Formats: sequence, C-alpha cells, structure tokens
Amino acid sequence: MDFVNNSCKNLGIINYEIVTIDFDTRGQADTVYEGLTISDKYLSNEEVYIFNIDSIRLNFKKPSISFLKNITGYLEVFEGEGNHWSFVDPIDFEIVNKTTEKIKISNLCSNGLYYFNTVLKFKECFRKMELDNDYNELFVAPMYNFLIQDSKIVKYVKVDAKNTLFAGTPEEYKVLRKTYN
Repeated sequence: MDFVNNSCKNLGIINYEIVTIDFDTRGQADTVYEGLTISDKYLSNEEVYIFNIDSIRLNFKKPSISFLKNITGYLEVFEGEGNHWSFVDPIDFEIVNKTTEKIKISNLCSNGLYYFNTVLKFKECFRKMELDNDYNELFVAPMYNFLIQDSKIVKYVKVDAKNTLFAGTPEEYKVLRKTYN
C-alpha cells in the first residue's frame, strides 16, 4: 500500500482512495466493479479509466474534450497480430461497431486502456454482462457491446504499439525484462 500511496503523491494525484480486495474476482471487469462498490467515495457521475496491470502505457494523454463529447466510452487500440487481445471492429474512423475478447475480428487490438464516461454506466454494463456473458471471465472490452446495443457512442483511439510495453504473456515479460533490466 505504501508503494501506491507514494506513487500517487509523486504523480501529483491529490484526491484518491486505495481499496483492497481480499478475495478472488472473476476477471478484470469484476475487480474494477468490486473496487468501485467497496469504495467509500460517491463516484457515480465520475469518469472511469481502466488499464491492464500487465502493460505499461508510455506518454498517455487524455483525449480532447471535443473527442469525449457525446460518447459513453472509448478504448485505445494498435494494429497488431495474434489472437490474445481484445479486438475492435470499426464502423469508420474512431467509431466502434463491436468489441471482442480473444476473438479476432480485425487487426485493431486493445492495448488495455478503457474509458467509461461515468461509474454508473460502467456498473450498468457490468451487471448486464454478468447476465449475458460468452466468456469464462468478466472482461472489460466486451462490455462496450451493451453500450453499442443501446445506441451509445463508443470510440477508439489508434496509438502506436511502441507506446505500450506488454508483459501479459511469459514471452512478452521476458522481452520486457531483457530490454529494461
């Protein structure tokens, strides 16, 4: 907990709360949901940024206010290979038609950064996914499909893969350790 506390202070984060979860969750989406539910803060109308624990995002900057206007969510993507990612099927530039987890529907792979415009929307999508889920875990990316089905706008931001350091597979972790040892 000291590490997180010190990191928040070093980053200049003033308003934060550390929430610990002492039980196994059913995946990333469930971990975030449980953390938000346990939190003492009233956050229903606050925006939510989620990022994978097994990746490091370099040089992140929040999108412009005009990009975020009238959207309910967005995720970052890069052009990639393989099928161990979350994927985006685009309608056109920036607009998402569908998301999947480990089912390749395009070459646009999520780097693990997810955004919801409110905690309330995140929780609403999560509860829907609990009832209608095609996966063994509760992943974040497929939650966007509930927003899209409700005619909400979900966008994507295409970033250079070099801006994300991946360590989600043993091979990726070995490469990362070797590079930054």
